[in-house]
Amino acid sequence: MSLTPYLFFDGDCEEALDFYVSAIGGEITQKMRFSKAPPEAEVPSSDKIMHAALMTPATRPRQRSRACRCR
Repeated sequence: MSLTPYLFFDGDCEEALDFYVSAIGGEITQKMRFSKAPPEAEVPSSDKIMHAALMTPATRPRQRSRACRCR
């Protein structure tokens, strides 16, 4: 069994990803922005990260920015 954490950031997910890559290494394997979400998702159009995947030597967490905080 494995655990996959899903982290939420208040609009600064991209900055957090950059920090994690520099601090612990790994590779960003996926970035989906709110602006690329399908219309039925009903989220604000923004260039903020909606979903991301960071592959590290230890785990593969997923992250996103909160939709309600996007400007």
